[in-house]
Amino acid sequence: MKNKEDILQIRRRIPITMNDAVRLLGKTGSNILEAENEWKEEQVELLVQKINISKQEARRILEVSSFEIEKALSNCKSDIQKILESSNEPYEVIAKVWNYVHYLLPESHKSFNWIEKEGFDSLPGGLKDILVVWQWYSYYEYENTSVEQDTTSLIIDIIEHQLDLNEFAKSLRELEKISEEHYKKNPYSDDGFKKFLEERNKFVMSSQYVKLDAMIKQNKKTIMQRCYQILISNLAELDKFLKEKTPHKEL
Repeated sequence: MKNKEDILQIRRRIPITMNDAVRLLGKTGSNILEAENEWKEEQVELLVQKINISKQEARRILEVSSFEIEKALSNCKSDIQKILESSNEPYEVIAKVWNYVHYLLPESHKSFNWIEKEGFDSLPGGLKDILVVWQWYSYYEYENTSVEQDTTSLIIDIIEHQLDLNEFAKSLRELEKISEEHYKKNPYSDDGFKKFLEERNKFVMSSQYVKLDAMIKQNKKTIMQRCYQILISNLAELDKFLKEKTPHKEL
């Protein structure tokens, strides 16, 4: 090795420690370019070992990551992994997944800001369940009142069988039942819209309705935690689906 200037020079070119600079220069007879190429080959081998990809793919990823392993690993993360790391709150994570899926779906599967039945039906089972429930809660908050007319059997089945919240599902079935009875007695009609609203306002102020409606808010945190667990347990399936739907972008 000639002198410390070689060490300074190679460390200006690539992000390495003092010990690595000495090692590489010693291995290449103080040839700066050869030492740099040797380090790059080592980075390729390291990335291959870490994420089990071909050398050609590893080199391509590293070339756009300045041959820095941490940056390369970040570029290799799937969209779903990045979303999971963006927040510790289950509701926020699922909201971001919903927004991403909403963006990917064709317009025919969406209505304004909501996903239509056709859109949900095109999703893998685990993803469909959690996003159906998330949209139900989101619509509930959007309306700032109960969405008993949207508390469908599908929602209740997911909460009972997929989220394993039997008591809450039982309450929702009761809410569904009294709602059906109310709207059967007080059907909507264009010429009787004022009366329809008056009767509905009385209905939603009833003690039975208020009690059942309150349970929706009370169970939100638990519901989102259970949905988050489904998301985690179905990561491979969800990641595959999102990759197939996402237009390919070069890193």
